[in-house]
Order: sequence, then C-alpha cells, then structure tokens
Amino acid sequence: MRNAHRIAATWLFVRFWPESNRAVLLGDLLEEFGTGRSSGWLWRQVLTAVMMTVASEIRQHGHRVIGGVAIGIGVLLVLQYVATFVVFGVSHVMPTEVLRISVLMGVRSFAAAAATGWILGRLDRQRAHLTVVVLVACYCVVTIPWVYVVSTTVDEQWSLAVLTVQASAISSTVIGLLMSGMWPRSEPPQTS
Repeated sequence: MRNAHRIAATWLFVRFWPESNRAVLLGDLLEEFGTGRSSGWLWRQVLTAVMMTVASEIRQHGHRVIGGVAIGIGVLLVLQYVATFVVFGVSHVMPTEVLRISVLMGVRSFAAAAATGWILGRLDRQRAHLTVVVLVACYCVVTIPWVYVVSTTVDEQWSLAVLTVQASAISSTVIGLLMSGMWPRSEPPQTS
C-alpha cells in the first residue's frame, strides 16, 4: 500500500511542480518517505506543494486560467446537453428506473467531461492541469449545494433517487475531467 501512495503522490507532484527543481524536491520527499515517514506525511507535503504551485500560477496567469475555465464550462454544458439527447434518445427509460437512469447519467457526464478535458488540454498545454483542477473545483462548488437543495425540496420518496442520479453525474464528470485533462501527453515541439 505504501508503494501505491508513493506512485500516486509522485504522479500528482510531477504534473504540477515546475520542472526547474522538480527532481531535487521530489528526491528529498521520497527519501524522507523511505526513511519511515507516513503516507499521510507524504500526501500533506505533496498537496501543499501542489496548492502553492496552483496559487502561483493563478497569480501569474489568472486571465488565461479564467478564460480556460469559462471555455470549459461552456463546452461542458453544450456537450452534456448533446450527450443527454444521444443517451436518452436511444434508451427508453421509465422515470422510476433510478439505477438505469444513474448509469446513463454517469455515461453521459463522463463522455462530456472527458471531451471537455481533452479540449482544454489542447487549448493551453502548459496550464492544462491547472485549468482542469480549477474547473473541477468550480463545478463542485456550484453543483454539490444545488443537488442538496434539490434533494431536500422534492418529495421524500424521490429524495434518494435525486441524490443517486446526481451523485452519479457529479462523480462521472469529475473523473472524466481529471482523467482527460491531466492525462500524460507529449509536449508540442519547441521552436527555436
């Protein structure tokens, strides 16, 4: 299990930390982890480093990140709208089939989010990771309270159904955005 934590934390660190001193700092973190530090310690160090990088990038390139997030929200909404018609147009579901609707909403959300993350990753390769993380944070801040409000205002018998369907959609969207927007990609060729 320690090895899995080391691999995941290393992957996240490499995606965000600037290349200039990445190897030195990562080597120090892994050396400390190898001497018996806990997985919690490693994650705390990596997440702190990632947050510092995200904050620095937003300060330096905020207009590009905000532009990318705005494009991402627009693309995500359009693709989810289109995917809804594709998924529900070919499937005949009854409103009471909560599990089936949850799966279909998950598929719809994942497909739209994966395409959005892919598009964002191609628009600004240098800041794609940052843009995707900020988009995911904005998406969660907006949708999670909305789902809570909706689930508490519907009839009690539908409350669990609404939560199930929306949880499927939210988790699929977050996973799709993170997977496609942060997937390793080759860097564009450098021109001299």
